[in-house]
Amino acid sequence: MSSRLLTLHTFASVKGGVGKSTLAIACAKLLAAPRDAGRHPVLIDCDQTGTSLADGLRLLPPVLARSPDGAPVLEAPPTGEHHRPSPDEPERPAWRAAFSGRGRARQPFDPPFLNDVMHQSVDSEGTLRVDAMLWRHEQDDGVRYLPSSPLDTDLADALRWIEGEHDGWGEWAQRLAWGIDRLIRHDSAVTDVILDLPPGVWGIGHEVHALANTLAHGHSLPAGYPEGWNTDELRWRVNPFLVTSPDRQALLSALDYLGFCLRPVPGFRGLRPLVNRTTEAPEHIRRRARLLSGDLRAQLGLDELLVLVSEMETTLGRVFLDGDLGVDEKVLELRGVLRLVP
Repeated sequence: MSSRLLTLHTFASVKGGVGKSTLAIACAKLLAAPRDAGRHPVLIDCDQTGTSLADGLRLLPPVLARSPDGAPVLEAPPTGEHHRPSPDEPERPAWRAAFSGRGRARQPFDPPFLNDVMHQSVDSEGTLRVDAMLWRHEQDDGVRYLPSSPLDTDLADALRWIEGEHDGWGEWAQRLAWGIDRLIRHDSAVTDVILDLPPGVWGIGHEVHALANTLAHGHSLPAGYPEGWNTDELRWRVNPFLVTSPDRQALLSALDYLGFCLRPVPGFRGLRPLVNRTTEAPEHIRRRARLLSGDLRAQLGLDELLVLVSEMETTLGRVFLDGDLGVDEKVLELRGVLRLVP
């Protein structure tokens, strides 16, 4: 009996505003199309710093099962239904139409977020139904989403993760791994998990890279993580990206981190640096990278590792204006850049 194979795609960046989320969305969209390819991606919005894919994209939250007192039941299987936007507010996100203001009082249907998964204790019994918490796009694009919460009180709690006031970044990655495990155990159709990570590769971002590196080497996870990963039952392949823009500040920071990863951890050579929104000739950007690289980074040939993604104003550039990504021929060319071609 062959083991189940899943792919973990991670999108990180040293700083915000470089188009990391846009490329993560493109990855998910390209995996889901064409539908007959048999790929069933889930995009998890791990950026709990106040922005949310639920606001940027036209996403529909799931209808959750309810207890007799009306509270959502996160241990119940999916209902298969999703909330639609209000006819009176067609442009407003469907989940926000339920609120009179920002806050924790999620009424009337309590949309689930990644934050709810992270608040659960390690769920070794498998009772949390993450598959029931997934959102979908109003165009039903074949991608399922788990957005983070942009609500004020959720943000305040998420900042404690970032500042290490919980039990540290390692526990964040551990809880995320358990959430993914609950998802894939309850939903056998999932083939790909895409992580849109928060800006910054210290802390949370680096912990996820360490997790991905463990999986990339085919090792089992350490104690405290889900059992059965990278065994005869379940195997992972890893597709990690570091997104930057071509400006000096972002490029230098990305080169620093890439050099840091490649020196002590050869397995991180799978970490592909993407220079997004390029408008210059490739040789100009590579020359800039060589000039910014120190001697040791130059010896590593970091400038040759850079993969350039051209500016796409009418597609990638409009994702959060249109609430969706139009997949044209230029976007389809990203299949090779994002290593989605077998």
